[in-house]
Amino acid sequence: MKRFIARFFAYAVLFYVVLVTLNYCVDRGMLNSDFGSLKEWREILNGRAEADVLIQGSSRAWVQYDTYLIDSLLETNSYNLGMDGAPFDIQYLRWKTWIDRHPKPRMIIQNVDLDLLDASEQVFQKYQYLPFIADDSFRKLLAEQGILTTADRIFPFTVYMGQPQAIRIGLESSLNLNRYPSTKYKGFEAHDAGFDGSKLALLKQQPKREWVVDDRQLALFRQFIAGCKARGIELVLVYAPVYHELDEVVADFNASRTLFAELAQQYDLAFLDYSMTDMSNDQRYFYNTTHLNKRGATEFSRRLAENLKKVSSTFKERGTEKQKR
Repeated sequence: MKRFIARFFAYAVLFYVVLVTLNYCVDRGMLNSDFGSLKEWREILNGRAEADVLIQGSSRAWVQYDTYLIDSLLETNSYNLGMDGAPFDIQYLRWKTWIDRHPKPRMIIQNVDLDLLDASEQVFQKYQYLPFIADDSFRKLLAEQGILTTADRIFPFTVYMGQPQAIRIGLESSLNLNRYPSTKYKGFEAHDAGFDGSKLALLKQQPKREWVVDDRQLALFRQFIAGCKARGIELVLVYAPVYHELDEVVADFNASRTLFAELAQQYDLAFLDYSMTDMSNDQRYFYNTTHLNKRGATEFSRRLAENLKKVSSTFKERGTEKQKR
């Protein structure tokens, strides 16, 4: 019996050492990789994503708001915080992480859309948070959002269980086989692709989708608006263009536009609604019904910059300062 117990503990210790070693290697590799959002998280957490204009949203932010063009046309310094598959609570997590490490921006451009206030039961692309949980304040935010479990915080390597992509990326980067270099510019990356209507065709065969507003998400969004007001940050709500046939597969698409218009009026915010403009009728601007391609992002960002000069107090003040000089 003693021999069995001794062997059991020996194997347990060996297993623990293997897990600690794997955890170290994957962490090290992920910290040196630019895959997905890792580069942006690294810049945010290290305080190297300072900006006068922040762009916030889901994938419809990071593939549609051209930071290079916005900087050029508005003579500003912008940074795109857009995250793939992120409802507002996840966007708020990134915002909280950013504001704790940078001077406040003059303006936040908040992309609004059908999915902004929807609830999400699963953590999308959990791998992107894992290499940075040694940061106490960031780990606390992740725990508050339910992204990290108690086991994740106590036992080595369990945080990567069920994340085979993260393990592969971490090990490849740790062994210098592939660092997965990023092609983003300050969080923005255009998709140079033609229109794919296959998903739209499938949706047309199904009952119309109902637009959903989660009470918790809406309350958090109101809290975010109030926080921007309290900090003296100009917040602009922007509904980016969607392909016009989206209206055929969503039961109450116009209700989403109405809600954000009402919120803008209630809190005295600028609301720029491009959702159904002339761009919406031209497939050349889209790679699917809800995402602009490179051509679309360029045209949309140009229009946005020109309109911000007209409606934004930030850029009106800047224009007045130039005239005085």
